[in-house]
Order: sequence, then structure tokens, then C-alpha cells
Amino acid sequence: PRKGFEQLDSLGGFNLITDEIPYEDNSIDMIYMSHIIEHIPLYSVPKVLNSINKKLKPGGLARILCPDLEKIIEAYVNKDFAAFNSGKNHWRTIHPLNSKLGIGGYLMNQILSTPVYATTADIDLYAADQKIVSYAHISAYDYEMLQGLLKLSGFKRVMRTPLTRIDTHQQEGQLIVNAWK
Repeated sequence: PRKGFEQLDSLGGFNLITDEIPYEDNSIDMIYMSHIIEHIPLYSVPKVLNSINKKLKPGGLARILCPDLEKIIEAYVNKDFAAFNSGKNHWRTIHPLNSKLGIGGYLMNQILSTPVYATTADIDLYAADQKIVSYAHISAYDYEMLQGLLKLSGFKRVMRTPLTRIDTHQQEGQLIVNAWK
């Protein structure tokens, strides 16, 4: 929880894919999503982003943080095990099975994985609004992908931004995007 924000999450029974955001349309100044979007199936993301856009006031801000696929791919192409294991990167936690599969296992751990700390309470996978199984990361994004999804969802201005002190995770390896309605 952050001062000045209300938190909606699965632990409180809220499902961003299937539930309507419980606020009036055009009533929210800012929506902050830190490491949420990579847990949503790609084909459900436009619905989620449309819902967020609908709830924001004109000029309202959506701030989204997620692992940066471009940086992950760069580490993969360079066979940079150190980048995957670095405490500087948010995406450093590697499942024991993936760590035995070479650099490809490290890459796949960031795109589709079950985390070491997995519990069934916080990692539900949905397809067509129906729960099918539990995973952690089920998609990954670079800036171009996220920018395109946000623009398709009606956001007028989208830009990549640096970390700020408001951000819940301060490690490198993150994609941070601001989008204005």
C-alpha cells in the first residue's frame, strides 16, 4: 500500500481481468500498476487497459512497471548469466528447473514461469475470463509493445520514463511507462 493510493489486489478478492474497477468513469487521477501486467494473458491486456482508461479522468495518468523484455533479450543474446543473477535486476529470481536449462532457461523464466515462492493464491492464469492454471509471468513486454497496447486502448500520450521514488521496485531491468488519457 502507498500513501494516497487505494490498493486493489487478488488478496482482497479483486480480479483486474474479470472485475470492473469499482470507481466511477472519469474519476481517477492516477492508476499505478507495478509488476502486474506480465501476470495478465496478452489477449486480456487490451480489455484491462480499456477499463483503466475508462476510469481515469481526462489527462489522468496510468503508470506501468514490468520487466523489460528488451533488456532480458539483450542478456540472453549476450549469454549474460551475470545480468540474470544480478541483485541489480528485478528479474533475477530464477526457478531451480530453469537454472539448469542454460541461458534459454533464464530467458523463459522471465516470460512463462512458476516462481520459487509460488502459492496458488496470487498467480492465477485466466483465458477468456476463465481460470485454467496458476503461473507467475505469463507474458513479457518491450516499450514498443506496451506503447502499442496503450494507444490501442485510447491513451493519447505514452512515454518511457525513469524510476522515481514512488516506484515499489527500485532495481534495474524494468520497463517504466507513463500513459495519459
